Amino acid sequence: MASARVAPPASLDALLFAGVLVSVGVAVLYLYAKRAAIGAAVNPLAGTNLAYRGAGALTSAITGDTVNSLGTKLAEWFSPSARAA
Repeated sequence: MASARVAPPASLDALLFAGVLVSVGVAVLYLYAKRAAIGAAVNPLAGTNLAYRGAGALTSAITGDTVNSLGTKLAEWFSPSARAA
């Protein structure tokens, strides 16, 4: 009499690995879909990158001036010719 083999239940490690694999796949697909926005946000030459916007928001919060950038304010504060004018 031959007994039928029953497949062993999936182990917890295999389920965790599958969950991580699916999560990473979803994250990669999301980042691929948003690649244009991410590229613009980290492009150092773009005037809309995260560092520029963060520095501008911080500068306007400190000085109350929403027109000038951090570079303009630094030039005003540290340049003797700008202070004399």
